[in-house]
Amino acid sequence: MVASHVYRASQHIERRWRPFTPWMGITPYAAGQFTTFDLPAYAEQALSGTFALSYGAKSVTASRSELGVRTDKSWAMTDAIFTPARPLCLGA
Repeated sequence: MVASHVYRASQHIERRWRPFTPWMGITPYAAGQFTTFDLPAYAEQALSGTFALSYGAKSVTASRSELGVRTDKSWAMTDAIFTPARPLCLGA
């Protein structure tokens, strides 16, 4: 049996813009990501002439994108500031 290694490369890009609003924070954003897997060729040899596994090298790329809006509103508490964040997004 021959040792093999899987190689992976991944990249994530995100862009946000937050305009000023006096009543609530609104942040629209767009994001994209891709991941590539490089799988090497693999082969086994059977000593008795029975079944042995074998396949060729392959490269697979998966991508996704996302558009969304993040909103937040802060409230003054006794000893802190409370800010719940709720993202709303559409991904593909």
